[in-house]
Amino acid sequence: MACESIPIGSMYTSLWEVIGDAGYLIKYGDLEQLITAISLAIDNPFLGKSARERIIKNFSRKSINRSEKLFQIINSLIKE
Repeated sequence: MACESIPIGSMYTSLWEVIGDAGYLIKYGDLEQLITAISLAIDNPFLGKSARERIIKNFSRKSINRSEKLFQIINSLIKE
């Protein structure tokens, strides 16, 4: 996704959280859905830009300061 590739993933995994609306989710093992998703991805190259933007916005080091979030979670648990 960071390289503007359009993701296709199974809706039975946690990939949907990463993919969001920047790719296609299919039922695991459904060949027809896979073929359709690949065709749609080929026909919609602009979705790759959306995939990259999603990764930068939600999963880059700049957007997520993991150590800070972990520190906040631990502090909140200690205070309870």
